[in-house]
Amino acid sequence: DKSLTPKPGNVVIAMIDGEFTIKRLEKKNDELYLKAENHNYPNFNFKNHNDIQIWGVVIYSIHNLN
Repeated sequence: DKSLTPKPGNVVIAMIDGEFTIKRLEKKNDELYLKAENHNYPNFNFKNHNDIQIWGVVIYSIHNLN
């Protein structure tokens, strides 16, 4: 949902360096990062990438994510 403002705790669709991903937006020590729910995938820190764009907040999947 592009009409929602992303906030920590939301699952978001993001484009990182030109590739789409779905991650949870988190905040730690006043810094935002994208947390992978699956431990086989990396977290993404905003300061380590040149181009991160949040495209929208995921509100439903097979299970409600809110």
